Amino acid sequence: MKYAICHPSTFSDALEIRRMIDLPDSRRLEKPFSTTIKNYLKRNLASGESAIEVSNRVSDADHYIDAKTRSPVSRPSLSVAISDTQIAADGQSAITLTGLEQGLQISVTGPSLSVFTATSHSHRLSFTFPGEYHITVDPPFPYRKQDFIVYAT
Repeated sequence: MKYAICHPSTFSDALEIRRMIDLPDSRRLEKPFSTTIKNYLKRNLASGESAIEVSNRVSDADHYIDAKTRSPVSRPSLSVAISDTQIAADGQSAITLTGLEQGLQISVTGPSLSVFTATSHSHRLSFTFPGEYHITVDPPFPYRKQDFIVYAT
C-alpha cells in the first residue's frame, strides 16, 4: 500500500505531498492490518501532516491532494520553453528560456553553477565552459518543476 504524507499548503484547498511511503501488504503483518497502519503512521507523522492512501501511479513530483475530496490531482505545468539544447561554449552564443513568470527560481548546474530569479518572461543564458548543463525551473506550488538539459560544446 502506498501513502502520500501531506501537509497543508498556501495554495487553497490543496495538500502538498511531502513524501511517499510504501507499507507492506496486510498478508505479511502479524497484527491486524488497520491497527498496525494507524500505529505506524501515528509514530511517523510530523505535526500537521496527514497520510492518504493513493495508487502506485501517484508521485509527489506530479500530484497534490485535493483537501476536500482527499484525492490526487495532477500538478499543472507552466509553459516554459527553451530555444535550443545545444550551444557553443563561447560565452557569446545564447539560448533563451521563454514563458517564465516573474519570481520563478531557475538553477543551472554543470561545469558552472548559478541560481537566479526570473524578472521577465524570457531569459538568455550563455556558457563559457563546455559540458552538460541541467536547468531547473522551480515554480511555486502547485506547479511542477521543469527540467532541461543543454549541451555546450
